[in-house]
Amino acid sequence: MTTTLQQNSLENLARTLRDLSSLDRQLKYKAAVPFVHVPVELIAQWDGHARMSREVSWFRELFTHQELDAMAELHEAVEDIWTAQEGNLPDVPEILTDARWLHLTRLAQDLAGRLASKLPPPTEPHKAAL
Repeated sequence: MTTTLQQNSLENLARTLRDLSSLDRQLKYKAAVPFVHVPVELIAQWDGHARMSREVSWFRELFTHQELDAMAELHEAVEDIWTAQEGNLPDVPEILTDARWLHLTRLAQDLAGRLASKLPPPTEPHKAAL
């Protein structure tokens, strides 16, 4: 049984993966909050989950070794694009044609699929729908 803290963390992870894995959601995110640099925001959100997957035992215990490996693979792609762009990522919509960003998006889709049985379904509309 998961604690409230674990459940909230899974909800946040699910939301981040939905946003990272969908170019359409990224476009809607940008339209809803044009002053936000969407890729940097999503990478910051993901970085928190990746850190927890490495350092926080109550978070790690939610996942199998294979799931943690898939999280690490996604984090490597995040680090790859961040390093390649020297931290100067293009914003949406320009980044949506970047091969590294598209690879990251596919890895996020794969991870979301692997974790589907653990992640809660959407409980609130996307930010852009508000």
